[in-house]
Amino acid sequence: AASNQPDIAVVQSGPFDLRDHQWPGEETWRRPGDPVYDANLRNEMVGIVDLFAAQGIHVAWLSLPPLEAPPGQGPGFPEAYREPDRARRYNEILAEVAAMRPDAVTVIPLAEWLADTGEDQRLRPDGIHFSQDTATEVAEQYLGQALVDLMVSLQAPR
Repeated sequence: AASNQPDIAVVQSGPFDLRDHQWPGEETWRRPGDPVYDANLRNEMVGIVDLFAAQGIHVAWLSLPPLEAPPGQGPGFPEAYREPDRARRYNEILAEVAAMRPDAVTVIPLAEWLADTGEDQRLRPDGIHFSQDTATEVAEQYLGQALVDLMVSLQAPR
């Protein structure tokens, strides 16, 4: 029923979008910052936004914090995760998508909030994921209010 349709969809990407990719028919491995990689990621993001927008759902897309190996992590931790420029480029592309679809997507600056807290390592003890307890803490201290504020702004007369 229409009454069960969400007003907002929260989208968060993860480590997969920071790794090198090889597209079908190509022999070249590409990374964030490569024009082909960036265009493909941008097109995928726009497609997701457009999919939700076609249903009248606004996208709240969380910026991606840099991924870091936890203390003592061995060589199995992908090197790509240790390169903060990858997350920075991902967030630049996300900002481009938001500029392309300003009425359909809002970037929630989770990465910036985490950096401002100075507690990113505690909140994401493995360098990537929140624990159940720290996810609750992030929701209570930041994300919940950010989503309420977004909802209020979407309901305000334009």
